[in-house]
Amino acid sequence: MGRLCALGLWNIIQYNVVSPQNAVMLRYSRDVDRGWAWVVVGSSFIAQSLMIGLTWSVGVFFVIFLEEFKQSSSSTAWISSINTAACMATGTGLGIAFIPCIVAVSEYFDTKRALAMGLAVSGMGFGILIYPILIQHLLQVFTWRQVMFITGALILNVIPCAAVIHPLVLHDDDASDNHKKLPSVSVFEKKFIRICANNLLIAFGLSVVYVHMPAYARSHGTNQEVAVMLISVNGVANFFGRIAYGFMAQYLRWTPEQFYNASFMTAGILTLLLPMCTQLYFMLLYCALIGFLSASWGALLPAILVDAIGKFRMASGYGFVMVYEAVGIMLGGPVAGWIYDYTGAYAISFYFAGLTFTVGVLVMWIPGFSGRCNPRKNKVYLSDISISAYNEHYLKKIGNEDQKPGLL
Repeated sequence: MGRLCALGLWNIIQYNVVSPQNAVMLRYSRDVDRGWAWVVVGSSFIAQSLMIGLTWSVGVFFVIFLEEFKQSSSSTAWISSINTAACMATGTGLGIAFIPCIVAVSEYFDTKRALAMGLAVSGMGFGILIYPILIQHLLQVFTWRQVMFITGALILNVIPCAAVIHPLVLHDDDASDNHKKLPSVSVFEKKFIRICANNLLIAFGLSVVYVHMPAYARSHGTNQEVAVMLISVNGVANFFGRIAYGFMAQYLRWTPEQFYNASFMTAGILTLLLPMCTQLYFMLLYCALIGFLSASWGALLPAILVDAIGKFRMASGYGFVMVYEAVGIMLGGPVAGWIYDYTGAYAISFYFAGLTFTVGVLVMWIPGFSGRCNPRKNKVYLSDISISAYNEHYLKKIGNEDQKPGLL
């Protein structure tokens, strides 16, 4: 077990330190779109369940902290917001394992990438389903401090998950010069800018929903158990939503970006309507729908990034995007809490969350911000060459044109 953990830690370091652009110089791999690639999907599913499931279950602890520390909603919301934002922005804590899980699946799949990504990130929804129920049961036996210790111990299981994920690396010395020409993601590329702005706004809105939804339910007369159940309902819908979006993006004619925009526009409208419907069954319906629709964030964002900046710049691109997500998550919960402290009700907080979803979608529709990013129009880079074209070039170079290459 010790060796397995050590191997897992090493693989996490490789995916965070070694440039993932090495994947462009691969020899033909039998594991792309099949074989070991599906083991990587399973590992990513478990890791996402353990890490992100707990991160988005912060609403359960938020109610506990309000009762424990007797502070304002805005002050209490900073606890979870700063923790999550720091992990995402700095790559520490859970952040060091999140991007490798996403990038690994992207590298191991080509024609089935959308489906594989949907299955992998559905682990997030599974975790959101399990953690609130688990935390609620543990709180009946242990103190909240002991419960946090137990959940922290559970997350250590991401290390064995990492042991089965390894970067795909070329063993040909002739390719070393080519990968140096791969550019990093430019923060000034138009389409990439709007993706970053969109994710900041979406993260802000989701932070409001996930942090304050249990407290919102409590403010309308529900008990603690029912408030926790709302998060679990959200998790069930999110789990099936991620799988569904993977299938839809793979087999239906809409692009991932079209599914993504339609989903969050609908989420924005539903969130704007929530304060007008305070009955429990409306809150249950809202949590189910918002859970399903928000699944498009994790399931489709990697595909949108690949389309925008290229497969082999996705790791650095996702890292930039996560910084913007961290800002949104850090501000969403506390701002909504401050509004509640000032008005004495959550209505305006959720109106604001719905508005951020809607504006986030409108940002993606800004004229002139469409099309694939191309930072240097007069030069061609490996990250912008089609997979089949690169395989033809590589096989001619090694003098083995008769061998049928696989997709990278």
